[in-house]
Amino acid sequence: MPFLHGGALAAVFSPVPTPPTREPDLRAFEPNRGQSGAGVQFLLREAGLGFARDGVLDSDGLRLQFVRSKPDAEGRLSDPRPGVVNHFSGSDASKWVTGVRRFGTARLVEIYPGVDAEYRLSPTSSGPFFVSRPVSIFLRQAAGN
Repeated sequence: MPFLHGGALAAVFSPVPTPPTREPDLRAFEPNRGQSGAGVQFLLREAGLGFARDGVLDSDGLRLQFVRSKPDAEGRLSDPRPGVVNHFSGSDASKWVTGVRRFGTARLVEIYPGVDAEYRLSPTSSGPFFVSRPVSIFLRQAAGN
């Protein structure tokens, strides 16, 4: 915007703000097809987390457990993300896991009557979010298996 300075017309220049660049969000939930332990239903590799039917296990062996939850809660993945993941471990090709789809939302269904535990990936957090009617939920932190 021009303005007068000492009787002369001057212009104020301000740099055009550049939008912040964002790295693509590569985080995603993966179904466990053998790339993790048998009790893990799905995992979030970038955070070192495995999701079991009764809680969450981190790579350091700590477990967040849903106390007195349904022991056979079904895991469901939704919000597909682009691409697939391949896991190559060792030289035995029969143990390789390829074409693993990626998802942005993971849900443990009916961990308590009428309550699901849902984990959603967003730029600011990754859950958990408890979905359903209000209820008291008891969590316990325990050493890993």
